[in-house]
Amino acid sequence: MSINASNSNVLIAVNYTATTNWTAANATFCSQDDPAWTGSVIFEAAATVLAIILNTAELIVFLHYDHLQTAFTLNIMALLASNIVLCVMNYPLDIIGNLYTCWWLSMPACNLYLYGNWVLAGGMMYMHVLITANRIWAMQFPLSYKRQHGSSHRSGFLLILLTWLFVHAICLPGVILDALYFRQSLSTGCGINGEAQVAWINTAQLLIYDMPVVFIAGAYPFLVYKQVQRQSRTNERRASCMMPSTMNLQAASGNGPISSHGHKNLKLLLSREATRAFLVLTVLSASVCICWTPSQVYWTIRLINPAIELPDTFYKIEAALYVLQSVMDPILFAVTFKDLRDVLLALFKGWCNAERRRNPSVWLSHTAQVHPS
Repeated sequence: MSINASNSNVLIAVNYTATTNWTAANATFCSQDDPAWTGSVIFEAAATVLAIILNTAELIVFLHYDHLQTAFTLNIMALLASNIVLCVMNYPLDIIGNLYTCWWLSMPACNLYLYGNWVLAGGMMYMHVLITANRIWAMQFPLSYKRQHGSSHRSGFLLILLTWLFVHAICLPGVILDALYFRQSLSTGCGINGEAQVAWINTAQLLIYDMPVVFIAGAYPFLVYKQVQRQSRTNERRASCMMPSTMNLQAASGNGPISSHGHKNLKLLLSREATRAFLVLTVLSASVCICWTPSQVYWTIRLINPAIELPDTFYKIEAALYVLQSVMDPILFAVTFKDLRDVLLALFKGWCNAERRRNPSVWLSHTAQVHPS
């Protein structure tokens, strides 16, 4: 489940009794004492702002430059958009919930928070799954992949839409039923009454939160195997391109067919693109496993045995790692995706040149300090 977990009062409640009615009077039990700006809350607030800036800036770059828009980067753009929506709609409410010992906002705000905590967070996790699934499709069934994605991104858009529909179909019914029939008093926090919907909460945890981590971690060894195979074939093509064949000698003398080097060079180019995509997938998979595995293992065990408790320090680390993933995604893309990195560097250099022309005295003063005579 989503692990915005530095305050357990804002999480899924597994031991509360079901309530069928809620009125505004429930909110009066929540005393709005001074907000507790703990280190974990400050970190989440800073990470949320940074994630919004980085993901938005990178998504704008992808949308502006057509050569960055491929079948693979379409899923990256979907992930960036998911991070933005989650950071704008969910994390601020989580920060507010963690500032106080109870939920003093309205019930609609609680509904919005739980929608983000379950549906939006689950959709963001499945955007990671789509990136891995895209590489499996491209490596295992390259002809089918090129046929479906060669001239249009329609298949990619359809997969993203179906993925979001799947997440909504699993998570949204439980959130709606909780809001209508099972919501506990807001004096205990804003959370799902898990005791009233045991079957749903277990299903959602397994399909929406556990499966992405298992799928990404389990698929990576297979992708490594396929990448090694592809690299071996690439090395053979490079060797053959360096050795003139009989066919090429005939073509040079005008007595034979044209050279096949152009076709081989095209394959080498496609192989380099696949290698770049694999590098992106490698660092992204490592990041996902590090940031998400502790949370999903703990909450799965907790659903099996609600009596299990861990120190508050664990919740702080868990929450920090979860929010950190939204910050790491755009950074990892910029570091590992060469075409994107080249565009970002060009934009940065252009901005620096513009600033230098706008304020030459400042830049000359800075240069003199860095390189004194």
